Amino acid sequence: MKIIGITGPTGSGKSLLTRILTKKLPAAAIDCDKFTHSVLSENKECINELSAEFGNGILNDNGSIDRKKLANITFSSHENTHKLNEITHKYIISDMNRAITDYENAGFKYLFIDGITLIESGFVNRCDKFIAVIADKSTRLQRILKRDAVTITPIAAKERISAQPEDEFYTKNADFVLTSDNEPDFIKQANELSERFK
Repeated sequence: MKIIGITGPTGSGKSLLTRILTKKLPAAAIDCDKFTHSVLSENKECINELSAEFGNGILNDNGSIDRKKLANITFSSHENTHKLNEITHKYIISDMNRAITDYENAGFKYLFIDGITLIESGFVNRCDKFIAVIADKSTRLQRILKRDAVTITPIAAKERISAQPEDEFYTKNADFVLTSDNEPDFIKQANELSERFK
């Protein structure tokens, strides 16, 4: 089974690309966000580390992480984002590795992994190929506000974008780079890319 990483900043179009590729190919997909949510709600060791670093104000009444409060703190600066990643990545990757084994045993030809921090976590080294998806900041801002309208303000969305690396960080070592500013063109790029994996 070939592992293909899909990375890029928030709002760049990673999830749409993943959906297109898994529809076109004999492939499964892992959404790293789902593993992150699971770790933040269920992994006591990770929750304890996060509350020790960022304070008990990030906790819900049931002891899980209040993701909105955590995001407001951690995405306000590069330093806090780095601390968040340093704590959570090991738990997320451990859970992902178990899922990868399951997909491999199920006989899939490809596994696409959609994750914003594949490079920072070092997981990109596990990938046979990796794809960078980028878009300009104004497009990304619009997408984030549409996607997370209930939980995020425009100011918080801008802070989240500013706390992430510039496009070159994602593209400089990528095997493929797709730009998603224009959605019809992006879908065309994605379909063309799928042909290269057949």
